[in-house]
Amino acid sequence: MRTPVLDTLRPFVRIGARLYWRIRLEGTQHITADGPLIIAPNHVTYADPVLVWLPIRLRVHFMAWDALFDVPILSWLIRRLRAFPVQLESADPRSTREAVRLLQAG
Repeated sequence: MRTPVLDTLRPFVRIGARLYWRIRLEGTQHITADGPLIIAPNHVTYADPVLVWLPIRLRVHFMAWDALFDVPILSWLIRRLRAFPVQLESADPRSTREAVRLLQAG
């Protein structure tokens, strides 16, 4: 399933990342085309969540720090980009269950 907002932004973000960070995408041929798939960036920069979806052509969902959902405009935006909250300070079975549900749904 496509992600219209991300698909629209993808070429612009790719060009920007290529020019600004000189990013090169390697090994993308190993990304499955039919999912499900977990991508776990190591957060070298705050741009990691944006950059990891560049080569992904599947419907993308993000786990995001629950404190980000307390910021009104940011909360609205990340929910539109299919993010769901995860608590970082303690075990969070709700986010784990949501991740499993999304994986099972493909």
